[in-house]
Amino acid sequence: MNEVLGIADQPRRHGACITPNGVVFNLWAPTARSVELLKRGQVPRRMPKDADGWYQTLSATAHVGTRYQFRINGDLIVPDPASRFQPDDVGEPSEVVDTAALRDPVLFVGRPWPEAVIYELHAALSHPKVPMLASRKSSPT
Repeated sequence: MNEVLGIADQPRRHGACITPNGVVFNLWAPTARSVELLKRGQVPRRMPKDADGWYQTLSATAHVGTRYQFRINGDLIVPDPASRFQPDDVGEPSEVVDTAALRDPVLFVGRPWPEAVIYELHAALSHPKVPMLASRKSSPT
């Protein structure tokens, strides 16, 4: 499958993506007039927009742990809607993470199907205030 490249010649993927040359920041905002990348402690960086409404920039200074937000149309500051990590809160800056570092080095394949046991429990039905169970306990079997 061929990936579509954005205006910074990087694949258009949601969220911040680490590359050998830095971090690619993407935001799909087709109706926005302008988008700036706001990295904590850095000067705002205007992001170019392609014909499909994707804003994209490659930052050579961003790295794992960089906190960032987007400023849309010069006034609305938002975290990355496709962020993989919001360390403080949903309205606070996003943080770049290396998702490859989160993967286990050995793939867990699970149990073979013949050894599998499927058990379904509805926790609400075990509550003493559930009328259906209360009536079952009081009626003879």
